[in-house]
Amino acid sequence: FLLDLHVKLQAAPQYPFPAALEDCVHVIKFFLQENILAKYRVDPTRICIMGDSSGGALAATVTQLVCCMCYISFNPKAKEAVFTLFLYCYL
Repeated sequence: FLLDLHVKLQAAPQYPFPAALEDCVHVIKFFLQENILAKYRVDPTRICIMGDSSGGALAATVTQLVCCMCYISFNPKAKEAVFTLFLYCYL
């Protein structure tokens, strides 16, 4: 099955950079928690982050940031998923 998640961003000029980026990072960190993945029956190795235009730049940046976060190193499945997400951003 497909779970589609949309993030409502705090947009400029009302909310200057990095508000939108921080919104995206918070959502991804929340979604990659074991209990949330289990609740929605999501396989963490089959997640895709996408965006169009500035959303594409946010998707690529968020993927790189999440890869660097230390909590990922404790979950090998999530680390594999984030790497996969980064590849999907450029297809």
